[in-house]
Amino acid sequence: MGASGHSFASLQARLNQTRSSDDRGETLPLTAKALGLEDEAERLVQLVAALSQERVIAPAIVESSDECKASVLRVNTEEGPAVVAMSSVDALQHWNPNARPVPIPGYQQAMIAVAETEGRLVIDPDGEGKGVRIPRPATHALAHGDQWLPPWRDKELKAALENFRDDVIAYVSIIPSPGATQIIMVGVNPRGIRQRGRVVAALDRMSELPRLATACERVEFRPIAAHLA
Repeated sequence: MGASGHSFASLQARLNQTRSSDDRGETLPLTAKALGLEDEAERLVQLVAALSQERVIAPAIVESSDECKASVLRVNTEEGPAVVAMSSVDALQHWNPNARPVPIPGYQQAMIAVAETEGRLVIDPDGEGKGVRIPRPATHALAHGDQWLPPWRDKELKAALENFRDDVIAYVSIIPSPGATQIIMVGVNPRGIRQRGRVVAALDRMSELPRLATACERVEFRPIAAHLA
């Protein structure tokens, strides 16, 4: 768990104008609905939409009461440190009872994540730091007030990948994927199974697509025999 210093007093002052006096620190409706979904990919989509409209709880540790200094907490992920946001005060107390809750609009917490961890953001981490990992493109969209387009719903990206279909590549399918890694299934024809070099070359070319680089934080290609799909 990491931290970075900010002026807690100035942060509170900036947030007073958006903080509701009747906010009891509960999970807000859109966020609660998203987190309750069983489908992890759809949960991610709905949660990102919720964060654009609702507040989260930013965990902070007060370092110096004299100077009102506080630290925004972070967790380590496989991709690097990530800023933390909690859905409720209860979730915060369960994760770190020593942290102080700071209500903050979701998009503003995304802005902090972009500034401090290149857009890595985790919602409701557990004791091991694992929670709902918001992909960096989604965090950047939140921070800039844009609507996030999940890669598996990106028609232009799908069309660009479809161009790789030939006598060795039967299909390319973008699988709805939660978290930082986008999974792309690549169906390989019998000829491709025999000519693995051509498949590898095609995957290399796919990985260099500019649209793929902007739509996905990290990509995992999974070749599979087309008849097994």
